[in-house]
Amino acid sequence: MAVFGSMLCAGAASAQLSGTYTINSGAATSGTNYASFTAFATAINGVGVSGPVTVNVVSGSGPYSGQVQFTASGTATNTITINGNGNTLKNTSSASVVNLNGADYVTIDNLIIDAAGTGTGTRGVWFHNGADNNTISNCQIIFSKYASTSNSTAYISFSASATANSAGAHGKLNVITDNIIKGSSNSYGPYYGYLDYRSSSFSGTTVANVFTDNDVRDVSYYSTYLYYTNGMTIENNKFHTSRSGATNPYGIYAYYCKTTTHQISISNNEFTNLSGQYVYLSYLYYTDGTAALPFKYNNNKFNYNKADYYVYGNRIYYANYSVER
Repeated sequence: MAVFGSMLCAGAASAQLSGTYTINSGAATSGTNYASFTAFATAINGVGVSGPVTVNVVSGSGPYSGQVQFTASGTATNTITINGNGNTLKNTSSASVVNLNGADYVTIDNLIIDAAGTGTGTRGVWFHNGADNNTISNCQIIFSKYASTSNSTAYISFSASATANSAGAHGKLNVITDNIIKGSSNSYGPYYGYLDYRSSSFSGTTVANVFTDNDVRDVSYYSTYLYYTNGMTIENNKFHTSRSGATNPYGIYAYYCKTTTHQISISNNEFTNLSGQYVYLSYLYYTDGTAALPFKYNNNKFNYNKADYYVYGNRIYYANYSVER
């Protein structure tokens, strides 16, 4: 009987997750509660899901600390949803706070994501290794300590490397929407706001990531940097520097971005108070569409931008096919 009981316990421990759970630091990890984000991630990464999973972070139970990495994947039916309820997840190491390592169908909503690292690799959310169909919404993504100028730091990063820009099939059909993305009184923010770095080897794959309705502040160089991406949507965002300190900033930088099965749209964005020695509001190089799916570049607004030397507006180079503007 004792052996049979042990087998039952082992079977229960390995059951896949399905249903509603909580993250609450005020209670032990037991049953449907996890005492930390790390405890929940360890569980779901270990067993996966057999049905939709909803995780409610108990209001006022934070702050939580450390990096959370998800390798488990949901499906279009069996999604993984984390309701942050305004709690804070803070990582003081020079790494990402949320690491989506091949994870699919994960939604993180209403969470304060505090990247409190001070060195190379500090990031808010890192997508890599084929992380698809994920959503980051209604969050605050904050750089609270970073005060350097490393080119591997970003609020949102699509890269194969934890500490550099590296090409790969990082993820597709992800949505980053309705977030406040900013530095703090101790930080001017990262080198990149939204970074998606690929190469010609991956440019033909469907990417179609969406970055919409975000308020992006305090970026030291590129508010948006797109390198060999395919079919992306950048719409209805506000890009601005609410504090001084940015040098030679870019609003939109798109290099060899193409359309295959999904349309490119960089439209209805506002660029305000970007300042530095030179300011580049948009720089589009060999970025174009097709007759059926033209590259949309419409209704972007530029207000109160200034430079010590020059402000460059819309610079469109070598767009060979179907640019709608």
